[in-house]
Amino acid sequence: MDGAEESRRTASELVNRFVELFGVTFSPSRNADFVAHVRKAHDEKRYARPVGLWREANRMAAPRVAPDAPPAAAEGDEQAQRKRRKVDGVKAQLAERWKDFMTAVGDFDHRHVQAGGKGKAKFVFSFVEGPLATAIRNGDWVLLDEVNLASSETLESLSTLLQAPDSSLVLTEQGDLEPIPRHPEFRLFACMNPATDVGKRDLPVGLRAKFSEIWVPPPDEDRDALRTIVEGYIGHVAVSDRQVVADIAELYAAVKLLALRSQIADGQNMPPHFSMRTLARALTFAAEFAPTFGLRRALYEGFVMAFTMLLDEKSQVVVRALIDKHVVQPAKNPRSIMERVPTKPTSMADALRIHHYWLEQGPHEPEDPDDYILTPSVQAKVCDLARAVLTRKVPVLIQGPTSAGKTSVVEYLAKRTGHRFVRINNHEHTDIQEYVGTYVSDPHSGKLVFQEGVLVRALRNGDWIVLDELNLAPTDVLEALNRLLDDNRELVIPETGKVIQPRPHFLLFAAQNALGLHGGRK
Repeated sequence: MDGAEESRRTASELVNRFVELFGVTFSPSRNADFVAHVRKAHDEKRYARPVGLWREANRMAAPRVAPDAPPAAAEGDEQAQRKRRKVDGVKAQLAERWKDFMTAVGDFDHRHVQAGGKGKAKFVFSFVEGPLATAIRNGDWVLLDEVNLASSETLESLSTLLQAPDSSLVLTEQGDLEPIPRHPEFRLFACMNPATDVGKRDLPVGLRAKFSEIWVPPPDEDRDALRTIVEGYIGHVAVSDRQVVADIAELYAAVKLLALRSQIADGQNMPPHFSMRTLARALTFAAEFAPTFGLRRALYEGFVMAFTMLLDEKSQVVVRALIDKHVVQPAKNPRSIMERVPTKPTSMADALRIHHYWLEQGPHEPEDPDDYILTPSVQAKVCDLARAVLTRKVPVLIQGPTSAGKTSVVEYLAKRTGHRFVRINNHEHTDIQEYVGTYVSDPHSGKLVFQEGVLVRALRNGDWIVLDELNLAPTDVLEALNRLLDDNRELVIPETGKVIQPRPHFLLFAAQNALGLHGGRK
Protein backbone atom coordinates (compact mmCIF):
# COMPACT_ATOMS: atom_id res chain seq x y z
CA MET A 1 0.00 0.00 0.00
CA ASP A 2 1.48 3.40 -1.02
CA GLY A 3 1.41 6.52 1.16
CA ALA A 4 -1.59 8.19 -0.56
CA GLU A 5 -3.73 5.06 -0.28
CA GLU A 6 -2.82 4.65 3.40
CA SER A 7 -3.74 8.32 4.05
CA ARG A 8 -7.13 7.85 2.36
CA ARG A 9 -7.92 4.65 4.24
CA THR A 10 -6.91 6.07 7.64
CA ALA A 11 -8.92 9.27 7.02
CA SER A 12 -12.00 7.21 6.08
CA GLU A 13 -11.75 5.22 9.32
CA LEU A 14 -11.48 8.42 11.33
CA VAL A 15 -14.48 9.95 9.56
CA ASN A 16 -16.62 6.91 10.43
CA ARG A 17 -15.48 7.03 14.06
CA PHE A 18 -16.18 10.75 14.20
CA VAL A 19 -19.71 10.45 12.77
CA GLU A 20 -20.66 7.90 15.42
CA LEU A 21 -19.03 9.81 18.28
CA PHE A 22 -20.37 13.21 17.23
CA GLY A 23 -23.88 11.78 16.88
CA VAL A 24 -24.05 10.56 20.48
CA THR A 25 -22.61 13.84 21.82
CA PHE A 26 -24.60 16.55 19.99
CA SER A 27 -28.12 17.10 18.70
CA PRO A 28 -29.05 15.86 15.17
CA SER A 29 -29.38 19.42 13.75
CA ARG A 30 -25.82 20.37 14.63
CA ASN A 31 -24.63 16.87 13.74
CA ALA A 32 -25.74 17.03 10.08
CA ASP A 33 -24.15 20.41 9.46
CA PHE A 34 -20.77 19.66 11.00
CA VAL A 35 -20.44 16.17 9.54
CA ALA A 36 -21.17 17.51 6.03
CA HIS A 37 -18.13 19.82 6.23
CA VAL A 38 -15.93 16.94 7.40
CA ARG A 39 -17.10 14.63 4.60
CA LYS A 40 -16.57 17.28 1.95
CA ALA A 41 -12.99 17.97 3.06
CA HIS A 42 -12.33 14.22 3.16
CA ASP A 43 -13.70 13.66 -0.35
CA GLU A 44 -11.47 16.44 -1.67
CA LYS A 45 -8.47 14.92 0.16
CA ARG A 46 -7.80 18.18 1.99
CA TYR A 47 -6.88 16.33 5.17
CA ALA A 48 -5.71 19.36 7.14
CA ARG A 49 -9.30 20.67 7.12
CA PRO A 50 -10.96 17.68 8.89
CA VAL A 51 -8.13 17.61 11.44
CA GLY A 52 -8.99 21.21 12.36
CA LEU A 53 -12.71 20.41 12.49
CA TRP A 54 -12.14 17.38 14.68
CA ARG A 55 -10.14 19.44 17.15
CA GLU A 56 -12.87 22.10 17.20
CA ALA A 57 -15.48 19.38 17.82
CA ASN A 58 -13.41 18.04 20.70
CA ARG A 59 -13.30 21.55 22.21
CA MET A 60 -17.10 21.86 21.93
CA ALA A 61 -17.62 18.38 23.40
CA ALA A 62 -15.51 19.03 26.50
CA PRO A 63 -18.25 20.79 28.58
CA ARG A 64 -20.84 18.22 27.47
CA VAL A 65 -18.87 15.24 28.77
CA ALA A 66 -17.73 16.90 32.02
CA PRO A 67 -19.53 15.61 35.18
CA ASP A 68 -22.26 17.89 36.52
CA ALA A 69 -21.93 19.52 39.92
CA PRO A 70 -24.52 18.08 42.36
CA PRO A 71 -27.49 20.45 42.70
CA ALA A 72 -28.13 21.76 46.19
CA ALA A 73 -31.69 20.44 46.22
CA ALA A 74 -30.49 16.93 45.55
CA GLU A 75 -28.46 16.68 48.74
CA GLY A 76 -29.80 13.72 50.70
CA ASP A 77 -32.08 12.69 47.82
CA GLU A 78 -30.80 9.13 47.22
CA GLN A 79 -32.72 8.60 43.98
CA ALA A 80 -31.42 11.85 42.48
CA GLN A 81 -27.86 10.99 43.49
CA ARG A 82 -28.11 7.53 41.87
CA LYS A 83 -29.41 9.11 38.68
CA ARG A 84 -26.58 11.68 38.68
CA ARG A 85 -23.96 8.94 39.23
CA LYS A 86 -25.36 7.00 36.28
CA VAL A 87 -25.24 10.08 34.05
CA ASP A 88 -21.68 10.85 35.18
CA GLY A 89 -20.66 7.27 34.34
CA VAL A 90 -22.00 7.65 30.80
CA LYS A 91 -20.20 10.98 30.43
CA ALA A 92 -16.94 9.46 31.67
CA GLN A 93 -17.15 6.72 29.03
CA LEU A 94 -17.89 9.30 26.37
CA ALA A 95 -14.96 11.46 27.50
CA GLU A 96 -12.64 8.44 27.24
CA ARG A 97 -13.86 7.77 23.69
CA TRP A 98 -13.13 11.39 22.73
CA LYS A 99 -9.66 11.09 24.25
CA ASP A 100 -8.87 7.93 22.25
CA PHE A 101 -10.24 9.53 19.08
CA MET A 102 -8.09 12.65 19.47
CA THR A 103 -5.00 10.49 20.03
CA ALA A 104 -5.69 8.85 16.67
CA VAL A 105 -6.25 12.30 15.10
CA GLY A 106 -2.87 13.49 16.41
CA ASP A 107 -1.15 10.46 14.95
CA PHE A 108 -2.92 10.98 11.59
CA ASP A 109 -1.90 14.64 11.56
CA HIS A 110 1.74 13.77 12.23
CA ARG A 111 2.04 10.95 9.73
CA HIS A 112 -0.18 12.08 6.87
CA VAL A 113 -0.85 15.83 7.09
CA GLN A 114 2.46 17.28 8.29
CA ALA A 115 4.33 14.83 6.03
CA GLY A 116 2.47 16.06 2.97
CA GLY A 117 0.06 13.15 2.75
CA LYS A 118 2.75 10.74 1.58
CA GLY A 119 2.58 8.49 4.60
CA LYS A 120 6.13 9.35 5.64
CA ALA A 121 6.53 10.95 9.03
CA LYS A 122 9.09 13.65 9.65
CA PHE A 123 11.76 12.92 12.19
CA VAL A 124 10.71 15.19 15.03
CA PHE A 125 13.00 15.42 18.02
CA SER A 126 11.92 16.93 21.31
CA PHE A 127 13.91 17.65 24.45
CA VAL A 128 13.19 15.18 27.24
CA GLU A 129 14.00 16.35 30.75
CA GLY A 130 16.13 14.06 32.87
CA PRO A 131 15.27 12.91 36.41
CA LEU A 132 17.30 15.71 38.04
CA ALA A 133 15.42 18.48 36.20
CA THR A 134 12.10 16.83 37.04
CA ALA A 135 13.08 16.49 40.69
CA ILE A 136 13.98 20.19 40.90
CA ARG A 137 10.49 21.09 39.67
CA ASN A 138 8.61 18.57 41.82
CA GLY A 139 10.57 18.86 45.06
CA ASP A 140 11.91 15.28 45.07
CA TRP A 141 14.97 14.05 46.93
CA VAL A 142 17.76 12.97 44.56
CA LEU A 143 20.69 10.69 45.38
CA LEU A 144 23.71 10.84 43.05
CA ASP A 145 25.35 7.49 43.76
CA GLU A 146 29.05 7.00 42.94
CA VAL A 147 29.26 10.72 42.17
CA ASN A 148 33.05 10.62 41.80
CA LEU A 149 32.60 8.37 38.74
CA ALA A 150 30.69 11.11 36.91
CA SER A 151 32.28 12.91 33.98
CA SER A 152 33.77 16.40 34.34
CA GLU A 153 30.90 17.87 32.27
CA THR A 154 28.31 16.35 34.61
CA LEU A 155 30.07 17.65 37.71
CA GLU A 156 30.37 21.08 36.12
CA SER A 157 26.61 21.26 35.61
CA LEU A 158 26.09 20.46 39.30
CA SER A 159 28.23 23.39 40.36
CA THR A 160 25.56 25.99 39.53
CA LEU A 161 22.93 23.96 41.37
CA LEU A 162 25.01 24.06 44.56
CA GLN A 163 25.78 27.79 44.53
CA ALA A 164 23.01 28.80 46.95
CA PRO A 165 19.90 27.29 48.64
CA ASP A 166 17.71 28.61 45.81
CA SER A 167 20.08 27.91 42.89
CA SER A 168 18.82 25.92 39.94
CA LEU A 169 19.75 24.71 36.45
CA VAL A 170 19.29 26.39 33.07
CA LEU A 171 18.43 23.92 30.32
CA THR A 172 20.46 25.57 27.58
CA GLU A 173 20.10 22.43 25.42
CA GLN A 174 16.37 23.18 25.25
CA GLY A 175 16.99 26.83 24.44
CA ASP A 176 15.93 28.11 27.89
CA LEU A 177 17.32 31.36 29.23
CA GLU A 178 15.67 31.15 32.66
CA PRO A 179 16.53 28.55 35.31
CA ILE A 180 14.10 25.78 36.29
CA PRO A 181 11.84 26.93 39.15
CA ARG A 182 13.31 25.21 42.20
CA HIS A 183 10.79 23.61 44.55
CA PRO A 184 11.49 24.44 48.23
CA GLU A 185 11.39 20.74 49.18
CA PHE A 186 14.05 19.69 46.65
CA ARG A 187 17.11 18.09 48.25
CA LEU A 188 20.33 16.80 46.69
CA PHE A 189 22.47 14.02 48.17
CA ALA A 190 25.61 12.36 46.83
CA CYS A 191 27.50 9.21 47.82
CA MET A 192 30.99 8.08 46.91
CA ASN A 193 33.66 5.62 47.89
CA PRO A 194 37.06 7.07 48.84
CA ALA A 195 39.35 8.02 45.98
CA THR A 196 41.74 5.31 47.21
CA ASP A 197 39.41 2.63 45.80
CA VAL A 198 40.24 1.27 42.36
CA GLY A 199 38.80 3.41 39.55
CA LYS A 200 37.62 6.18 41.89
CA ARG A 201 38.88 9.75 41.81
CA ASP A 202 38.40 12.63 44.19
CA LEU A 203 35.88 15.38 43.57
CA PRO A 204 37.18 18.84 42.58
CA VAL A 205 37.91 20.80 45.75
CA GLY A 206 35.58 23.66 44.79
CA LEU A 207 32.64 21.32 44.19
CA ARG A 208 33.28 19.19 47.26
CA ALA A 209 33.33 22.28 49.50
CA LYS A 210 29.72 23.07 48.52
CA PHE A 211 28.44 19.85 50.11
CA SER A 212 27.84 19.26 53.79
CA GLU A 213 30.11 16.24 54.13
CA ILE A 214 29.56 13.19 56.34
CA TRP A 215 32.08 10.36 56.75
CA VAL A 216 30.35 6.99 57.29
CA PRO A 217 32.64 4.35 58.84
CA PRO A 218 31.91 0.68 58.05
CA PRO A 219 29.64 -0.81 60.73
CA ASP A 220 31.71 -4.00 60.99
CA GLU A 221 34.45 -2.11 62.88
CA ASP A 222 32.24 -2.27 65.99
CA ARG A 223 31.85 -5.88 67.23
CA ASP A 224 28.55 -5.13 69.00
CA ALA A 225 27.16 -3.48 65.87
CA LEU A 226 28.33 -6.48 63.86
CA ARG A 227 26.39 -8.89 66.12
CA THR A 228 23.32 -6.68 65.83
CA ILE A 229 23.54 -6.80 62.04
CA VAL A 230 23.92 -10.59 62.03
CA GLU A 231 20.96 -10.85 64.40
CA GLY A 232 18.89 -8.72 62.05
CA TYR A 233 19.51 -11.08 59.13
CA ILE A 234 19.22 -14.52 60.76
CA GLY A 235 17.66 -13.86 64.18
CA HIS A 236 14.22 -15.10 63.09
CA VAL A 237 15.63 -18.48 62.02
CA ALA A 238 18.06 -18.81 64.96
CA VAL A 239 15.52 -19.01 67.77
CA SER A 240 16.75 -22.43 68.91
CA ASP A 241 20.46 -21.64 68.38
CA ARG A 242 21.29 -18.21 69.78
CA GLN A 243 25.03 -18.94 69.92
CA VAL A 244 25.20 -18.91 66.13
CA VAL A 245 24.98 -15.10 66.00
CA ALA A 246 28.21 -14.69 67.99
CA ASP A 247 29.85 -17.50 66.00
CA ILE A 248 29.12 -15.76 62.69
CA ALA A 249 30.40 -12.40 63.98
CA GLU A 250 33.66 -14.06 65.04
CA LEU A 251 33.97 -15.88 61.72
CA TYR A 252 33.51 -12.69 59.66
CA ALA A 253 36.04 -10.78 61.79
CA ALA A 254 38.59 -13.59 61.44
CA VAL A 255 38.23 -13.89 57.65
CA LYS A 256 38.38 -10.13 57.14
CA LEU A 257 41.52 -9.89 59.28
CA LEU A 258 43.23 -12.51 57.08
CA ALA A 259 42.34 -10.44 54.01
CA LEU A 260 43.58 -7.18 55.55
CA ARG A 261 46.89 -8.82 56.49
CA SER A 262 47.23 -10.26 52.94
CA GLN A 263 47.37 -13.79 54.37
CA ILE A 264 44.89 -15.05 51.79
CA ALA A 265 44.68 -14.25 48.07
CA ASP A 266 42.21 -14.43 45.23
CA GLY A 267 42.73 -16.13 41.86
CA GLN A 268 44.93 -13.22 40.69
CA ASN A 269 47.13 -13.46 43.80
CA MET A 270 45.68 -10.23 45.18
CA PRO A 271 44.21 -9.74 48.68
CA PRO A 272 40.41 -10.16 48.46
CA HIS A 273 38.10 -7.33 49.44
CA PHE A 274 35.46 -8.45 51.95
CA SER A 275 32.84 -5.97 53.13
CA MET A 276 29.40 -5.82 54.72
CA ARG A 277 27.93 -6.55 51.29
CA THR A 278 29.80 -9.87 51.20
CA LEU A 279 28.51 -10.73 54.68
CA ALA A 280 24.97 -9.59 53.82
CA ARG A 281 24.84 -11.89 50.79
CA ALA A 282 26.00 -14.87 52.83
CA LEU A 283 23.44 -14.15 55.57
CA THR A 284 20.62 -13.51 53.09
CA PHE A 285 21.38 -16.86 51.49
CA ALA A 286 21.33 -18.59 54.89
CA ALA A 287 18.06 -16.99 55.98
CA GLU A 288 16.36 -18.02 52.73
CA PHE A 289 17.58 -21.61 52.69
CA ALA A 290 17.57 -22.43 56.42
CA PRO A 291 14.23 -24.31 56.02
CA THR A 292 15.82 -26.43 53.26
CA PHE A 293 19.33 -27.09 54.60
CA GLY A 294 18.99 -26.32 58.30
CA LEU A 295 20.45 -23.08 59.67
CA ARG A 296 24.12 -24.02 60.19
CA ARG A 297 24.37 -25.92 56.91
CA ALA A 298 22.75 -22.95 55.12
CA LEU A 299 25.32 -20.65 56.77
CA TYR A 300 28.11 -22.99 55.67
CA GLU A 301 26.88 -22.92 52.05
CA GLY A 302 26.36 -19.15 52.15
CA PHE A 303 29.86 -18.44 53.46
CA VAL A 304 31.48 -20.87 51.03
CA MET A 305 29.66 -19.09 48.18
CA ALA A 306 30.43 -15.52 49.29
CA PHE A 307 33.90 -15.87 50.86
CA THR A 308 35.78 -18.78 49.26
CA MET A 309 34.82 -19.17 45.61
CA LEU A 310 36.97 -16.20 44.50
CA LEU A 311 40.08 -17.44 46.37
CA ASP A 312 42.99 -19.52 45.13
CA GLU A 313 43.13 -23.17 46.24
CA LYS A 314 45.48 -22.60 49.18
CA SER A 315 43.40 -19.74 50.58
CA GLN A 316 40.18 -21.71 50.09
CA VAL A 317 41.53 -24.42 52.41
CA VAL A 318 42.34 -21.82 55.09
CA VAL A 319 38.94 -20.08 54.96
CA ARG A 320 36.96 -23.34 54.74
CA ALA A 321 38.73 -24.47 57.91
CA LEU A 322 37.55 -21.27 59.65
CA ILE A 323 34.00 -21.80 58.41
CA ASP A 324 34.09 -25.36 59.71
CA LYS A 325 35.46 -24.18 63.06
CA HIS A 326 32.89 -21.41 63.68
CA VAL A 327 29.80 -22.78 61.91
CA VAL A 328 29.86 -26.60 61.75
CA GLN A 329 31.83 -27.78 64.78
CA PRO A 330 29.85 -25.83 67.45
CA ALA A 331 26.69 -27.72 66.37
CA LYS A 332 25.44 -30.69 68.37
CA ASN A 333 25.71 -33.07 65.40
CA PRO A 334 28.25 -31.62 62.96
CA ARG A 335 28.60 -34.80 60.88
CA SER A 336 24.88 -35.17 60.18
CA ILE A 337 24.67 -31.47 59.21
CA MET A 338 27.09 -31.98 56.33
CA GLU A 339 25.67 -35.34 55.22
CA ARG A 340 22.04 -34.26 55.21
CA VAL A 341 20.32 -34.37 51.82
CA PRO A 342 18.09 -31.26 51.55
CA THR A 343 14.40 -31.67 50.86
CA LYS A 344 12.78 -30.04 47.86
CA PRO A 345 11.66 -26.48 48.81
CA THR A 346 7.91 -26.09 48.99
CA SER A 347 8.22 -22.66 47.34
CA MET A 348 9.41 -24.26 44.08
CA ALA A 349 6.64 -25.77 41.99
CA ASP A 350 9.07 -27.32 39.50
CA ALA A 351 12.62 -27.94 40.65
CA LEU A 352 15.56 -30.01 39.46
CA ARG A 353 18.27 -31.42 41.70
CA ILE A 354 21.86 -30.64 40.67
CA HIS A 355 24.11 -32.51 43.12
CA HIS A 356 22.50 -31.54 46.44
CA TYR A 357 21.02 -28.21 45.27
CA TRP A 358 17.42 -27.79 44.14
CA LEU A 359 17.23 -25.30 41.26
CA GLU A 360 13.96 -23.92 39.98
CA GLN A 361 13.05 -25.07 36.49
CA GLY A 362 12.85 -22.38 33.84
CA PRO A 363 10.09 -21.74 31.28
CA HIS A 364 11.66 -24.08 28.68
CA GLU A 365 12.02 -27.84 28.49
CA PRO A 366 15.19 -28.99 30.35
CA GLU A 367 17.91 -30.70 28.30
CA ASP A 368 20.84 -32.94 29.23
CA PRO A 369 23.60 -32.06 26.73
CA ASP A 370 25.43 -35.17 25.53
CA ASP A 371 28.50 -33.23 24.39
CA TYR A 372 29.36 -31.83 27.85
CA ILE A 373 31.93 -34.06 29.56
CA LEU A 374 31.58 -34.11 33.35
CA THR A 375 35.05 -34.76 34.75
CA PRO A 376 35.48 -34.49 38.55
CA SER A 377 36.83 -30.94 38.25
CA VAL A 378 33.97 -29.92 35.94
CA GLN A 379 31.43 -31.46 38.33
CA ALA A 380 32.91 -29.36 41.14
CA LYS A 381 32.57 -26.30 38.91
CA VAL A 382 28.92 -27.11 38.18
CA CYS A 383 28.32 -27.63 41.90
CA ASP A 384 29.82 -24.21 42.74
CA LEU A 385 27.74 -22.54 40.04
CA ALA A 386 24.56 -24.29 41.20
CA ARG A 387 25.14 -22.96 44.72
CA ALA A 388 25.67 -19.45 43.39
CA VAL A 389 22.44 -19.39 41.36
CA LEU A 390 20.20 -20.79 44.09
CA THR A 391 18.86 -17.38 45.08
CA ARG A 392 18.24 -16.32 41.44
CA LYS A 393 19.20 -12.75 42.45
CA VAL A 394 22.95 -12.39 42.84
CA PRO A 395 24.99 -11.85 39.63
CA VAL A 396 27.88 -14.26 39.12
CA LEU A 397 31.37 -13.38 37.83
CA ILE A 398 33.46 -16.30 36.50
CA GLN A 399 37.15 -15.65 36.02
CA GLY A 400 39.84 -17.90 34.63
CA PRO A 401 42.23 -18.48 31.73
CA THR A 402 41.16 -19.05 28.13
CA SER A 403 39.41 -22.39 27.46
CA ALA A 404 38.77 -23.02 31.17
CA GLY A 405 35.08 -23.58 30.36
CA LYS A 406 33.73 -20.38 31.94
CA THR A 407 30.91 -19.78 29.46
CA SER A 408 30.18 -23.41 28.68
CA VAL A 409 29.41 -24.27 32.32
CA VAL A 410 26.72 -21.56 32.39
CA GLU A 411 25.28 -22.79 29.10
CA TYR A 412 25.23 -26.36 30.41
CA LEU A 413 23.42 -25.42 33.63
CA ALA A 414 20.96 -23.21 31.71
CA LYS A 415 20.01 -26.12 29.45
CA ARG A 416 19.78 -28.54 32.38
CA THR A 417 17.33 -26.23 34.18
CA GLY A 418 15.26 -25.10 31.18
CA HIS A 419 16.48 -21.51 30.76
CA ARG A 420 17.26 -19.71 27.52
CA PHE A 421 20.97 -18.93 27.22
CA VAL A 422 22.05 -15.54 25.77
CA ARG A 423 25.61 -14.34 25.24
CA ILE A 424 27.18 -10.92 24.55
CA ASN A 425 30.82 -10.85 23.46
CA ASN A 426 32.50 -7.67 24.68
CA HIS A 427 35.44 -5.89 23.09
CA GLU A 428 37.05 -2.45 23.21
CA HIS A 429 34.45 -1.01 20.84
CA THR A 430 31.32 -2.56 22.37
CA ASP A 431 28.54 0.02 22.21
CA ILE A 432 26.08 0.53 25.07
CA GLN A 433 23.36 0.49 22.41
CA GLU A 434 24.02 -3.23 21.89
CA TYR A 435 23.04 -3.73 25.54
CA VAL A 436 20.05 -1.41 26.02
CA GLY A 437 18.97 -0.49 22.47
CA THR A 438 18.68 2.53 20.22
CA TYR A 439 16.23 4.51 18.10
CA VAL A 440 15.73 3.20 14.57
CA SER A 441 13.44 4.21 11.71
CA ASP A 442 10.26 2.14 11.42
CA PRO A 443 10.10 0.98 7.76
CA HIS A 444 6.29 1.09 7.78
CA SER A 445 5.56 4.43 9.42
CA GLY A 446 8.88 6.24 9.05
CA LYS A 447 8.76 7.15 12.76
CA LEU A 448 11.70 6.77 15.08
CA VAL A 449 10.97 3.84 17.37
CA PHE A 450 13.10 2.48 20.20
CA GLN A 451 14.49 -0.98 19.46
CA GLU A 452 15.46 -2.74 22.68
CA GLY A 453 18.91 -4.30 23.01
CA VAL A 454 19.95 -7.82 23.93
CA LEU A 455 20.17 -7.17 27.67
CA VAL A 456 16.75 -5.52 27.89
CA ARG A 457 15.14 -8.41 25.99
CA ALA A 458 16.82 -10.90 28.34
CA LEU A 459 15.47 -8.98 31.35
CA ARG A 460 11.94 -9.04 29.95
CA ASN A 461 12.08 -12.73 28.97
CA GLY A 462 13.74 -14.03 32.13
CA ASP A 463 16.76 -15.45 30.25
CA TRP A 464 20.22 -16.33 31.53
CA ILE A 465 22.71 -13.93 29.94
CA VAL A 466 26.51 -14.12 29.92
CA LEU A 467 28.54 -10.95 29.39
CA ASP A 468 31.70 -12.52 28.00
CA GLU A 469 35.09 -10.77 28.28
CA LEU A 470 33.50 -8.15 30.54
CA ASN A 471 36.84 -6.53 31.47
CA LEU A 472 37.27 -5.59 27.81
CA ALA A 473 34.04 -3.55 27.78
CA PRO A 474 34.27 0.29 27.70
CA THR A 475 33.68 2.28 30.87
CA ASP A 476 30.22 3.54 29.83
CA VAL A 477 29.02 -0.06 29.45
CA LEU A 478 30.28 -0.99 32.91
CA GLU A 479 28.70 2.09 34.51
CA ALA A 480 25.34 1.33 32.84
CA LEU A 481 25.41 -2.12 34.46
CA ASN A 482 26.13 -0.78 37.95
CA ARG A 483 22.48 -0.43 39.02
CA LEU A 484 21.57 -3.86 37.62
CA LEU A 485 24.43 -5.51 39.53
CA ASP A 486 23.34 -3.83 42.77
CA ASP A 487 20.69 -5.28 45.04
CA ASN A 488 18.12 -3.05 43.30
CA ARG A 489 18.36 -5.30 40.22
CA GLU A 490 16.97 -2.77 37.77
CA LEU A 491 18.17 -1.28 34.51
CA VAL A 492 17.60 2.33 33.44
CA ILE A 493 17.32 3.11 29.73
CA PRO A 494 18.57 6.72 29.39
CA GLU A 495 16.98 7.26 25.95
CA THR A 496 13.45 6.52 27.18
CA GLY A 497 13.78 7.08 30.94
CA LYS A 498 12.23 3.65 31.58
CA VAL A 499 13.27 1.49 34.51
CA ILE A 500 13.26 -2.21 33.59
CA GLN A 501 12.71 -4.78 36.33
CA PRO A 502 13.88 -8.33 35.51
CA ARG A 503 11.53 -11.31 35.30
CA PRO A 504 11.93 -13.78 38.21
CA HIS A 505 14.01 -16.30 36.21
CA PHE A 506 16.50 -13.72 34.90
CA LEU A 507 20.12 -14.23 35.90
CA LEU A 508 23.21 -12.28 34.91
CA PHE A 509 26.62 -13.89 34.54
CA ALA A 510 29.92 -12.35 33.47
CA ALA A 511 33.07 -14.09 32.33
CA GLN A 512 36.56 -12.68 31.95
CA ASN A 513 40.20 -13.66 31.65
CA ALA A 514 42.46 -12.69 34.51
CA LEU A 515 44.09 -9.27 34.47
CA GLY A 516 47.64 -9.22 33.15
CA LEU A 517 47.50 -12.53 31.31
CA HIS A 518 45.94 -11.04 28.17
CA GLY A 519 46.23 -7.58 26.61
CA GLY A 520 43.55 -4.91 26.87
CA ARG A 521 42.04 -6.11 30.16
CA LYS A 522 41.35 -3.80 33.05
